[in-house]
Amino acid sequence: MSPNVVADPWQAAFDARPARADEPAGLRAKREAGLQHFRRLGFPTRRIEEWRNTNVSHLARSEWHVSPRPSADEIRQAATLLDHPHASPSARSGRMVFVNGWHVPELSDLESLPVGVHVAALAESTTEVDARLGELVTGEENAFQALNAALWTDGAYVRVARDVELVDPLQLVFLMVGDRPHALSQPRILIHGEVGSRLPVLLGWHGQTEAVCIENAAIEVELEEGARVDMLEIQDLPQSTNLFTGLRVHQAKDSLFTACGIAAGAKLARHDLYVHLDAEGAACRVDGITVVSGRQHLDVVTNIDHAQPHGSSEQLYK
Repeated sequence: MSPNVVADPWQAAFDARPARADEPAGLRAKREAGLQHFRRLGFPTRRIEEWRNTNVSHLARSEWHVSPRPSADEIRQAATLLDHPHASPSARSGRMVFVNGWHVPELSDLESLPVGVHVAALAESTTEVDARLGELVTGEENAFQALNAALWTDGAYVRVARDVELVDPLQLVFLMVGDRPHALSQPRILIHGEVGSRLPVLLGWHGQTEAVCIENAAIEVELEEGARVDMLEIQDLPQSTNLFTGLRVHQAKDSLFTACGIAAGAKLARHDLYVHLDAEGAACRVDGITVVSGRQHLDVVTNIDHAQPHGSSEQLYK
């Protein structure tokens, strides 16, 4: 074997990932489980029913590298994208900005958040977050979610306290910039709505790069009784980018989850949505519109699980 060939590139990426010095054993165990799930699953092929419309074979042939923390030049480039209204409209209820999968405090603004809305970066997470993270997105059945479970670098933790209602949307903005070839950005989002809370979220995927790269995100939403989350997602990434998002929602009694996705960018984008209506009165509505041209490929796969009676769901995609 050539000395330049890595025998197991994913193990090498796992060992080399930027990790917290105080990462607890439980969180590391979840990471290791994610790596083992990915080894077992491998990159999906079109022989798998759920992936017959999405071809990722070209990605499987390349070696990918987890994006390091952004450089000063990349942060400056990202800052210029925030000048565009589509990337960052008025942030009256707070804005959290990530560059290549890493939180950038100097581009974020969380000062306007009301009491009862807690937002933090996962790279600086607490014991409370460590216990909840990975309970919904384990990666047991989805290779890209498994890869995120193993190699996520940073992300957002959002908790809305009991009966607190946020009026204007919290913005979570993810920007891909720079010229690093085969960069793999691995953000993660954990949202927890306590009893009777309400949270509108604006989730944005934007970028400015000509390098072939992957943005691979995992999103977990936990709703307690009577809680509500309304999510608007806008994606206009450059066409050198491949985007994979796995969104899993768990709903308690009388909770409501709504999501609307608007996608026009990326060369290849795949959105996997799983909603678990786990109590009576739980309801969800998921909608989306995609605008594509040329050789773009955008795929949305939904799974709404009515695990308990007297729940309701609606979905409409164009």
